[in-house]
Amino acid sequence: YGGNPSNPGSYYTNCYGQAPDFGSGVIQVVTSADAMAALKSDGSVYAWGSYSSGGCIGDNVDNYAISEFQTGIEKIYANEWGGYAAINSDGKVLVWGANQQGGSLYYTTTGFEAYNNLNTGASEIFATIGAFVALKTDGTIFTWGSRFYGGDFSHGAADALGNSLRLTTSPALNSGTAVERIYSNYQAFAAVYTTGQVV
Repeated sequence: YGGNPSNPGSYYTNCYGQAPDFGSGVIQVVTSADAMAALKSDGSVYAWGSYSSGGCIGDNVDNYAISEFQTGIEKIYANEWGGYAAINSDGKVLVWGANQQGGSLYYTTTGFEAYNNLNTGASEIFATIGAFVALKTDGTIFTWGSRFYGGDFSHGAADALGNSLRLTTSPALNSGTAVERIYSNYQAFAAVYTTGQVV
């Protein structure tokens, strides 16, 4: 209730070309402050709410085709400030929503590196209020979104003892030792390596 996806009018015509059917098959819903997205059992995903906060997948600045969101999506994610992400059956990461908060891979220092490395193999995504990190099946990780909320490891990364790790890009953390787990809170990420090291 409130914003009504069952009465799309011109909104869904502009975003998708057709209105989604929410009568059945919805298996996951994620939310940001001003928008929502639903994943259906057929692998399609739809969003509604504020355009600038993830309510319009067709408005993504990374130029993904709408067809990429209509089949094969397995998981969807959101952060509070309007960044959205999805993983498809190939492990490709697709994003939309608030550009500087993770809705675009082109908008941040490490995002373009992530874009080039997240076409396959992503297994899970974690979020802070304004950023994301993706963990791949090979144990590598890539970040994007606001650098103030964990989207850029080159700004303020540290090990568990507080030693500063000034890195050029997030893949510098991927030095041959696999990441096993990721944890996140409101504004930061922590990665646990298979060696037990925490960064």
